[in-house]
Amino acid sequence: MSRTSLPSRSADNPPPQTLREYALIADGERGALIGPHGDIAWMCLPRWDSDAVFSTLIGGPGHYALTPLGRYVWGGYYENGTLVRRSRWVTENGIVECREALALPADPHRAVLLRRLHAVDGEARLVVDLAPAAGFGADRSRLPHRDEDGTWSARTGNLRWRWSGVSEAPPHPVRTPRRADGRTDPPPG
Repeated sequence: MSRTSLPSRSADNPPPQTLREYALIADGERGALIGPHGDIAWMCLPRWDSDAVFSTLIGGPGHYALTPLGRYVWGGYYENGTLVRRSRWVTENGIVECREALALPADPHRAVLLRRLHAVDGEARLVVDLAPAAGFGADRSRLPHRDEDGTWSARTGNLRWRWSGVSEAPPHPVRTPRRADGRTDPPPG
């Protein structure tokens, strides 16, 4: 299991890392690289040789990040004999895992990216930031909207994306204020 200590950061355009810090998931039609900040840093859609939709690996704007708030140590491993990745973050408040895979779809023109978060121990506080941008970042998502069932959808380039997950969550992370001595005050309310 690889481990890297990372400082607190926002999920906006995670910075590129060294290549050895990334993990590959794939489904036979396409692949994605997962970075230590929980970001999908590279993914071409709908096939391996298509334009990238997530391109922070080369400094582009497209990304999909599930990132713990505060300081954390990152690691992870593959489930035996699979390309199912388990990213793991030890945070100041607990341990969080994300099980990640690309499912082999019945239609080669459809990608199914699976990411399931699990609070292993303690509290899980993460930022979810989805910003696909087709054409290596040239065409950002337009007019995202939320359906009655809680599914978000939009278009980027010739692609349509859908995201479903937590049914109730604040649209922005709740930040715990830090005092000069490094301790935190309890959240309001």
